[in-house]
Amino acid sequence: MSLPDDKLNMVPGRAPVGRLRTLVAVIIVALLAATNCVLPSQSQPITPPRSEECWITIALPTVQLKVNQAWLRAGEANPLSLFHGCPAAPMPVQSFYLGRVVMAEFNAPQGLGQRNFLLHISPSQSPRSTSVFDASEPVETSMTMSKHGPDDPLSKNPLFMYARDYDVYYYRRSNDSEQLHETITCNGPAGVERECATGRLQVFSGLALKYIIGQIVLPVPERLSTDSATEPGAILQFDKGLRKWLVSLELTN
Repeated sequence: MSLPDDKLNMVPGRAPVGRLRTLVAVIIVALLAATNCVLPSQSQPITPPRSEECWITIALPTVQLKVNQAWLRAGEANPLSLFHGCPAAPMPVQSFYLGRVVMAEFNAPQGLGQRNFLLHISPSQSPRSTSVFDASEPVETSMTMSKHGPDDPLSKNPLFMYARDYDVYYYRRSNDSEQLHETITCNGPAGVERECATGRLQVFSGLALKYIIGQIVLPVPERLSTDSATEPGAILQFDKGLRKWLVSLELTN
């Protein structure tokens, strides 16, 4: 004998299953309304909130810089005091390291530092020098490129045949090209990870800078090019942008 449909969901001593489901749904809706919850849709994933930015005044012996804590390079010998909470007082240090995240702060060329970038900042060893970027006058730039000549045995070595020295000059007057001079050397075969690094320390606005950039995508020209789509042009744009940006971080008394 078959039972009526309204008897199929009945169990002795219990409420009908359909009524239980309705009751559970009502309870869930009530709880969500009480707690003001909204279930996220699959097309709108939850983005964790960003923590409040921490700005630190780093006090080198020659100059003070306002630095975002997130710019500090992890894994390097940065003073541990820079990571203890968010220091409000100026933090005296002898040197510190910044990582590749800073390249977005001054619109560095796309082809540089995609895998690696390291900037070491320390005080200059002489009294504070005037930066060529401090004045309101426009900064002029020029660049030269050198490589191993055909008679140099290193020109046949795969490790050095694409080595390039880029000399960058900053000045305000054509007869003042030695006011600021930096040499960046790039080594490694073309088409693989090349390493471009500064040479001798250059006194710059109370700072001494050393950096290493990795690059894998930019072509290495046989002749000098200032096109930012080539290695020397990107280096020129990067070095100038970096120095202007560092001057903008300086705190004046």
